[in-house]
Amino acid sequence: MGRTVGTVALATIHSYSRQYVRTRAGVPNTRDPTRGRSQITPVVVPSSDIKSPPSDSTLNSATVKSLGMRFGRNQSESRRKRDRAVSETISFVLVFSLVIASVGTVYAVGVSELEETRDAERIENAQRAFDVLADNVRDVIEGAPSRGTEVKLADATVRSADDAAMNVTVDPADGPPQFWEFSSSPLVYEAASGGEIRLSNGAVLRDSDRGGASVVRGPPLIVDDDRVHLTLIRQEHVGAAAVGGSQTVRIRTAGSRARRFYDDDGVAHEVRVNVTTPYTDAWARQYESAGFDDCATIAEPSPGAPGQISCTLSDVDRVTVVWIRVTTSFE
Repeated sequence: MGRTVGTVALATIHSYSRQYVRTRAGVPNTRDPTRGRSQITPVVVPSSDIKSPPSDSTLNSATVKSLGMRFGRNQSESRRKRDRAVSETISFVLVFSLVIASVGTVYAVGVSELEETRDAERIENAQRAFDVLADNVRDVIEGAPSRGTEVKLADATVRSADDAAMNVTVDPADGPPQFWEFSSSPLVYEAASGGEIRLSNGAVLRDSDRGGASVVRGPPLIVDDDRVHLTLIRQEHVGAAAVGGSQTVRIRTAGSRARRFYDDDGVAHEVRVNVTTPYTDAWARQYESAGFDDCATIAEPSPGAPGQISCTLSDVDRVTVVWIRVTTSFE
């Protein structure tokens, strides 16, 4: 009994399954009324409506094409990245080379110019300091007991020299000639780059390595149409002869009481001044510009030896000669 019921249930399920398949396929269901069960009518489907699945060759070609396009894109992107990296490297090299070239040019050209400017400025500072020193010497001549002058050394040396002398002759028309001769020890500022500043006979001379020497501040000398006033300064140095390095040195200036050696007027005079110095040309220009008639070179200076000039002034009614001893020292 149970076995029969199971058989009937399976048959029913099978019948409904076939019906569902036919309905989904669009096949009409025909039933035989006489037999009481469904009949399946075969349906012929045209072969043109049947689509075969893609073949292996078609699938493989499409896949390869797709993979090739993807590989090409990846390769292009990789090439672009590589080119961009190479471009950045080249840019860095060019910029770095430009910086190095600029620094080298500045070092080769600019540094030397800066050093020359610095050295010139040091000489200018030394000249200004010696101008102050010359003012202090004149204060001592006028009666001040002493004066101090600070000079800043920048790789330079201040020393005392012994290469200067002076001989003065006054020849009046109504009497014998009179003369005075003395040596002097000028103070010299020597720069490390070359050139020097010198205080001699109350005057300031500058000798530059770019040109010749010149008197930038004249001595205490007065020359008028009918009068000459000469101040003879015997400059001596005591203590240490030189100071160098990069420091500030104080130069102490002291003087003796001024003495009047000669003072006469009313007759014609001839005045002759002989100067022994390493800078004969500079002193000759100075005396000629002050009013002397003519300056002649007696001896040309040479390395290690000073030269000598002789300057003359005629027909002077009044002549005054004052002598003073000035001492300098380093503190």
